[in-house]
Order: sequence, then C-alpha cells, then structure tokens
Amino acid sequence: WIIWFLALSLYPILFSAFVSFTNYNPLMHTNIRLTGIDNFIDLFKDEKFINSLLNTFIFTILNIPATTVLALLTAVFLNENIPFKKIFRAAYFFPVITSIIVIAMIFNYIYAPFGPLNALLKYFNIEQIDFLNSPAWAMASIALMSVWASFGYYMLLFLAALQSIPEELYESSALDGATPLKNFRYITLPMLKPMILFVLIISTIRSMQVFSEMFVMTGGGPLEKTTTIVYYLYNYGFSQYKMGYASAAAYILFAIILILSIIQMKVLKSE
Repeated sequence: WIIWFLALSLYPILFSAFVSFTNYNPLMHTNIRLTGIDNFIDLFKDEKFINSLLNTFIFTILNIPATTVLALLTAVFLNENIPFKKIFRAAYFFPVITSIIVIAMIFNYIYAPFGPLNALLKYFNIEQIDFLNSPAWAMASIALMSVWASFGYYMLLFLAALQSIPEELYESSALDGATPLKNFRYITLPMLKPMILFVLIISTIRSMQVFSEMFVMTGGGPLEKTTTIVYYLYNYGFSQYKMGYASAAAYILFAIILILSIIQMKVLKSE
C-alpha cells in the first residue's frame, strides 16, 4: 500500500506542483525551464479559463442543491416501513455502480433530436429541443443526468445516518404531540448535520471535478458552454502537451475546492 501511495498519489501531486511553475512539455524533457507564477497569471488573463470557471460553478450550483435535497427526501421515505423498500434502495443505488460513460451514452440517446424525450414533447405538442447542442440547455441537461446518476450514493449515506438517530427522541416527541414535520425540523435535520456537511463537501468536490460527462456528451460545446476546468486542463495537458499550464489550472481548482469546503464547514459550524 505504501509503494502504491508513493508512486500513484504522492509523487504525481508533488511533481505536478513543481511543473506548475515551469513550461514542462512531456515530449520535450530537455527544455524545461522555470517560469515562476507566469502560468497562474496567464490563466487569469485567459478568457477561456475564466469561462471554464464560470461553467464549473454553474454546474455545481445546478447539481448540489438538487442532489442533496433529492437524496435526503428519498432517504427519509425509504427509512419508513414501506413495502419493497429494499428493492427501492437497490434500484436507486444502481446508477451509482454503473459506469458514468455508459450512463452518458444512454442519455445521449435520450436527449437526441430523435430520442424519447423529444418524442414525448412532440406528443404533447411542445416544441422539440436539441438539448445537447443548445447553449441554453446543454449544461442543465448534463446536470440533470448527473443528479440522477449520483443521488443514490448520497441517499445511502443519509439512510445510514437516519438509522443511527436514537428512536427514543421520536418517542418522546410523540408524547408531546409533535407532528412529523416538526420531528423532521427539530430532530432529524439537527441530528443529520454532520452527514449533511459531509455530503455537501463530497458533492462539491465531485461537481467541481466534473469531466467524463462533458467529454462523452458535448466535447465542451456548444460554444464552450460545457467546458469545465477539468476539461480545460485536459485539453491543454493531454492535447496540447502544455503540462505546466494544465498543472497550474489543477492547483487553482484545488485552492477553490479547499476554500469552498472551509466556507461550508464555517457556515454549518461543524468540526
């Protein structure tokens, strides 16, 4: 495990930190030179990078609230004594263990002009939409797919947290005549606070690092409306071989995720 960690985790982290201050090109090992913070300065002067930052934040804003609320409500529902709840749990979790590439290809068909979603719109006499080729709809379409594909994981986390809440709390509130809504507000939500924080941080990291969906479904288009930070640094690092520039973008992303995580912890006042 130590060898694996050193070779595939620690070394790449340290090496990318070094090359972010260089003009490193993997095809030209002999011409490496230090550039200082030029890569970082150039990134913030690059309109395409600023656009990728904005797109990443849009995806995050679309994805996190919907995923968290849906996962929480589903977990509360499946925590009750309902018929076939184990089947429902397995069904909702199934997309999580399915390859995101496979899911993206399926949704490519669903969103296609000839796909079932547009067929449904046509049935109700609603104007058809080219979801993945429309600048107005592309990001929202991918975010919707992402919510469907990932909320089952967070649902399982919430479900585990719900089952750890002492039943005595609900029994006491029942004696006081508390309604289910008050139970949820004054018992369930406060007891779930650590798990809500964990889910928010994990989903923020995942949303800020989104890549595969854009790579398969839109290629960063249309009009670069779905080019995220990771897709941007992928293009520069693995297509144009500007690995130093791409590494600098990666560390800016790391700093943003760190800041957002700290803010979330401060807002929720949790250790």
